[in-house]
Amino acid sequence: MGAQLPTELSNLNALERLEIWGCKNLETITQQVLQGLHSLKILQLGHLQIFNFSAGFRFLTSLEKLWIFHCPEVKDIPEALQNLVNLQSLTLEDLQNLASLPHWLGNLTSLKNLIISDCPKLLSLPMSIQCLGSLETLRIKGCPELKKRCEKETGADWHKIAHVPQTVIT
Repeated sequence: MGAQLPTELSNLNALERLEIWGCKNLETITQQVLQGLHSLKILQLGHLQIFNFSAGFRFLTSLEKLWIFHCPEVKDIPEALQNLVNLQSLTLEDLQNLASLPHWLGNLTSLKNLIISDCPKLLSLPMSIQCLGSLETLRIKGCPELKKRCEKETGADWHKIAHVPQTVIT
């Protein structure tokens, strides 16, 4: 059975930064905990072996920066994250089983920085990425198929990201 964070964490309603790393048995963060974290601006989730997102992530409306790294069970980005209207920076790193980005990604209109690194199963970008008018920086690294599709002027996805002032694709 997976571990859970204590529900008392929800009492930290002034908490602005939370980092959870290396909790091998953490399955999710419950809705009850997330509902109390009104002020959370920065969330880092890393090296979580069996972690999955709960619907409670929709309560993190103050979140500005989200970094998800080395979480093998993450296969997609959950719908609950589309409510993160203040999100300015999203980093998806070393998600070996992430197969696609959601069509609603374009709803994150405050997003300025998007970093996608070492997500080898990610094959393309959603059409809605064109709606990210505030996006200033897009970095893609270690995603071989996505790299091909995003090659300047010739890649099949280039037209989706041509509006981004700074694109770094390696």
